Amino acid sequence: MIDEYVLLVSSGDWGDEFDLEGFAIFKKETWEEVKEGIPDKGFEAYYGSNEFVTFEDKADYLSHIEEKPVTVDEIKSLCSFLNIRPDRLLNSGCDITYGLFVIKSENY
Repeated sequence: MIDEYVLLVSSGDWGDEFDLEGFAIFKKETWEEVKEGIPDKGFEAYYGSNEFVTFEDKADYLSHIEEKPVTVDEIKSLCSFLNIRPDRLLNSGCDITYGLFVIKSENY
């Protein structure tokens, strides 16, 4: 079976408090497991030591994430551009995150 990957782009503007932008790359299978563990009820996601955003529910949280399939060649190009080692993801199954991309999941 060939591994499938997904590029997740997160952005949000929380008024005059702060803006959040970031991305993550996951194996599609891992991302599906992570999504299952996101709380269905309201929760807070912390960014740093004292900043947080309150999400009404899982749908609210996921509405701030754009999900796109991505190929291994695209991952390598992106990693090359950002000077990130792609083997960290492709050989070990670990994820790559960049910027303020916080995941709240019981499965992650």
